[in-house]
Amino acid sequence: MLHRKALQGGSGGLHPQRTQIVGLHSHQAQNRLTINLALPEKQPVVPPSMGRPGVPPGTPTSLPASSMQGTGNPQTPTPTPKADAIEGLKRATSVQEKLHLLQKLQQQSTSEETSAMSSPLSHQGTRMVDARAYTASIDGLRRANVELNLANQYIRHLEQQLQKRGDDLATLSQVFKKTSLEYAEVGRVVDVALAAVKYGAPGADAKGYLAKVQGRLAVLEKAMKEQREAMQKLVPVKVPIKWDGGANSVRVMGSFDFWTRGVDMSSPDADGGDSMQRSFETTLSLVPGTYLIKFLVDNQWRCAPGWPIESSSDGDNNVLHVDPLP
Repeated sequence: MLHRKALQGGSGGLHPQRTQIVGLHSHQAQNRLTINLALPEKQPVVPPSMGRPGVPPGTPTSLPASSMQGTGNPQTPTPTPKADAIEGLKRATSVQEKLHLLQKLQQQSTSEETSAMSSPLSHQGTRMVDARAYTASIDGLRRANVELNLANQYIRHLEQQLQKRGDDLATLSQVFKKTSLEYAEVGRVVDVALAAVKYGAPGADAKGYLAKVQGRLAVLEKAMKEQREAMQKLVPVKVPIKWDGGANSVRVMGSFDFWTRGVDMSSPDADGGDSMQRSFETTLSLVPGTYLIKFLVDNQWRCAPGWPIESSSDGDNNVLHVDPLP
């Protein structure tokens, strides 16, 4: 009877089992509350950056305080955009965010490759092109171009000289041909004169033939003289060149090689002579003619004192006259 009343007690009655369950739930709630109080406080979740330009979605706006402390390194490395994108990729949860971050990484890599190809001085990770090596290579290329231009000028000068020598040889060939014809004509006149004397020709005729022979011989002698002078103009002459003064190196430059290479001059007293007064000598093999020369003394252009000087818009130059051999 009492049990039934307890069951039908309405709002004022309590069921023993229900009371026990409620008490158990209350006990578990107290235990859970105790456990929650014992746990350390969670760090607030930093929302990803969605609207800042240049930062891919999923990148945290600031680093947690725990990541800035306790590392033992006083200099914290500055995160790069690629590192931020990778970190955001790790934190991304949805597939769309991951795809978006992968596209950002691909664009970042493409832009780095493009900048590296467009500039010879680029920084790619830990690799960097040495600016001094690049400058040295450019200087070497310029020097090579200068040397190549000088070599081409010298080749053109040699080609011009070769063409000139060919023309001179052609002229001499014509002179030899005329000389040989003149010799043949003189020989014929001499034979006629001898025959006239031998077979008793009148004296007037014999004298006329002899006068003709003398005239032919005079023409032949003149032609031979001109030919000899023309040949002498083609024979190179050894010309000694000397420079006196204080210098370490001297090179003679001039129109004899189109101002391209020049000839180094040596000093006989280079080992023990006075450095303030030294003599430099060399020998040039030049075809007879007139040349402009100048001395390159310790990389400075100088004219030799006591030599003839010719002035022009390009400056002063020494004049060298080379006479043919006697």
